[in-house]
Amino acid sequence: MTKFTGIVERIYEKQWKDGAPSYTLRLEGSPLYHRMGKNRYTNIAEVGNPVEFDAEENEDGKSTTISKAGVHRTSMRNPAPAASGESRPGPVATVTTSSASRDESIHYQSSRKDALEFLSIAVTSGAVKLPAKDAAKLAFLEAALDRYTAAFYRDIGTKGALERSTVADSPKESDLPDDEE
Repeated sequence: MTKFTGIVERIYEKQWKDGAPSYTLRLEGSPLYHRMGKNRYTNIAEVGNPVEFDAEENEDGKSTTISKAGVHRTSMRNPAPAASGESRPGPVATVTTSSASRDESIHYQSSRKDALEFLSIAVTSGAVKLPAKDAAKLAFLEAALDRYTAAFYRDIGTKGALERSTVADSPKESDLPDDEE
């Protein structure tokens, strides 16, 4: 099962011999046709709407069958329609095969944000003494940011049950490059 996300480009309707309808959608920028079966998903799967769904690729390699969970509207913003003949920038169909790399990215971003906030509080409160030279300040802050990002990232797996190092373990001014000024 693969997750698809994108803007609906077109909806196709086919009538079977027995009169039952079958619906298919196509996402902008994607060559695949996504078969919805008898489910139309009115007001969700409409041209221009941002949607997401899980689907299984069919043997023909040109289409998928949407899972029973169905098609859902996403919060992705719908770009303004392009003028005739122009291509329009904006979201295109994306495929996500693993949530593990996404989770890892979110954990890193969260750790980086926490490290930035922590350093901001530490510097403004005077808990950290910055080097006198401007270049040394930047190098010190970069090294501290990387160190605390790594520490916060390691914390995720331990839920905070990690022994903290002391301020004495922080980068020292003597360990940083001299200011060239």
